[in-house]
Amino acid sequence: MLELESLVRAGTLLNWCLLIAQEARSIGRCRRLGIPAPTLFSVDLLRNRLYMEDIQDSCRIRDILMGDISTIGLSNLMITDLAAAIGRTVSRLHQGDLIHGDLTTSNMLIRREANQLVLIDFGLSQQSSLDEDKAVDLMVLERCIESSHSTIAQVLLGEIYRNYCGHDVLKRLDQVRLRGRKRTPIG
Repeated sequence: MLELESLVRAGTLLNWCLLIAQEARSIGRCRRLGIPAPTLFSVDLLRNRLYMEDIQDSCRIRDILMGDISTIGLSNLMITDLAAAIGRTVSRLHQGDLIHGDLTTSNMLIRREANQLVLIDFGLSQQSSLDEDKAVDLMVLERCIESSHSTIAQVLLGEIYRNYCGHDVLKRLDQVRLRGRKRTPIG
């Protein structure tokens, strides 16, 4: 009990509770927007835990794209279909003013039985209607794809942006890219 009291005094427990509650709200909002996400069973703020569905028979998009394309039988058509699904899903997310915060191919699953894209890990999510926040969300995805899937990045990103409905956000993304290129690494 002494440890709990010191955490409460330091504000740490409150911060964890807020983060857990925000993640739970974001998962619920995502599902209300019609975007597949794990079903949330319960929230335990005392233990800082979310109890949610284990997405059975699924595979991370990252693992699919990192595999030898010829070995797993991904054709260019399948890659563009996958990228189109990502673009439509992220577009719906942003149209609902939900920012994922960690849009990477590791946080996207394909549910094999339904051939359905599922978003996971909303720990950094937030609600925002700002084009800037949506553009930064897309920039995270873009950087992930360029670094992890460089051989097919151009095809993936082209199809994602073709299926993303948000002209103003894409214009803002161009500005975010320019700012990002001006940064110099330190160290």
